[in-house]
Amino acid sequence: MLRIDEYINELIDTLKETFGERLVYIGLQGSYLRGEETKSSDIDIMAVINKRRL
Repeated sequence: MLRIDEYINELIDTLKETFGERLVYIGLQGSYLRGEETKSSDIDIMAVINKRRL
């Protein structure tokens, strides 16, 4: 069974490794954010990445 906290932590690590300082924001969206998730819910993540390379 998928553990949402483990999945999100792995995703955050991967995004940080891939985008470094260009990663501006990572946020949970949708039913998981609202606490309305079910067994069939998807996981909605928003990532904001600065287009400019520093």
